[in-house]
Amino acid sequence: TLGDQRDLAGARELQQQVWAISRRVLGDEHPDTLILMNNLAVTLDDQGDLSGARALQQQVLTIQRRVLGDEHPHTLTSMNNLAVTLWHLSEHEAAVDLMSGAAHGRAAKLGADHPDTRASQEWLVQMRAALATSPPESPTP
Repeated sequence: TLGDQRDLAGARELQQQVWAISRRVLGDEHPDTLILMNNLAVTLDDQGDLSGARALQQQVLTIQRRVLGDEHPHTLTSMNNLAVTLWHLSEHEAAVDLMSGAAHGRAAKLGADHPDTRASQEWLVQMRAALATSPPESPTP
């Protein structure tokens, strides 16, 4: 809610507190802890702390791939989110590759009509269209 109200500092502070509690109570590799970590990374991206967001997202994705597997919906969400951050960091080709994996994985796991699948596909279309222009524009699905 704080993030939706654009109180990103408040959202970040609360997310950090909840993440710390989750790590202590559930452990660093619990799926709920990883979701909290991923949410914090999105807030960091929204605040413009792209390197912080990237570091957290890469850590989350590495753990999720090992613990949950490549096809788990949480792993696919993390792929999607990291791809967006990579795009914001102007790592366009890496972003497109990762978003492509997220879109295909979501379609296979969740179905073509699932909102998460559609969101990844929209990002992918926008990213590819932006790459066709010079310099690439930021997609805004």
